[in-house]
Amino acid sequence: MENFQTTEALLAWIVDFFAVNFGAHAILKGGMALRLLQSPRYTNNADFVFVPYSSKKDALELIHTKLSQVKGLTFTSTMNSKALCLKITYANQTAQVKINVHKECASIPVSTTLLSSVHGLTPRLIRIMDLPTAFAHKLAAWNERHLLRDLYDIYAFSTVMKVSPNRSILSERLAHVHVDPKTKPAKNLVQFKAQLVEEADRLTEKYIHELSALLPHAEMAGLVMRMQFAVRNLVEMN
Repeated sequence: MENFQTTEALLAWIVDFFAVNFGAHAILKGGMALRLLQSPRYTNNADFVFVPYSSKKDALELIHTKLSQVKGLTFTSTMNSKALCLKITYANQTAQVKINVHKECASIPVSTTLLSSVHGLTPRLIRIMDLPTAFAHKLAAWNERHLLRDLYDIYAFSTVMKVSPNRSILSERLAHVHVDPKTKPAKNLVQFKAQLVEEADRLTEKYIHELSALLPHAEMAGLVMRMQFAVRNLVEMN
């Protein structure tokens, strides 16, 4: 059995395990994919898209078979209309894995070196969601739930990865927005841009303080100004 000291160490192992056992069928997205691209934001879960699948139950059957072969590992699963959710416990650490299924998903290969080298794992190639596609979904996620970690990832896509979102995917997500009673999501690009500008104007050191638990201390210095610039620049360019 491995000996993990942190949740991220277990997540790095999960990314490695999925790369070895599921190959191109498991496409990594979300915060862990950004970690492979030098984003400093920590996350406690891993998100995957399994292709080409139409049923989450079929994906679960495959995953169950492989995870059950790991001695000392336990997991539970739940399923809802949005995703298959796994809670994996291994070597005294627990992490969440969320899985969607699609017939196809644009993706690119990247190395796991930035995580694997830190946690004593062999570097692998794993597929992650195509960056313009991922950026569009991240923007749509912020629109639906208004979480600061999503806004930070928007900043990272804009400034670190220097990519533009897939406009057609973003428009489609806005047209079929999932309504959260706690938010008032935009339903078109005009409304969405206006809400982004409002959010940029709202940013203060106090407002973004919760990000300090997810970022290295040095990253917080000047972050308000950098996030404001990135969000406003994104609105002007798109």
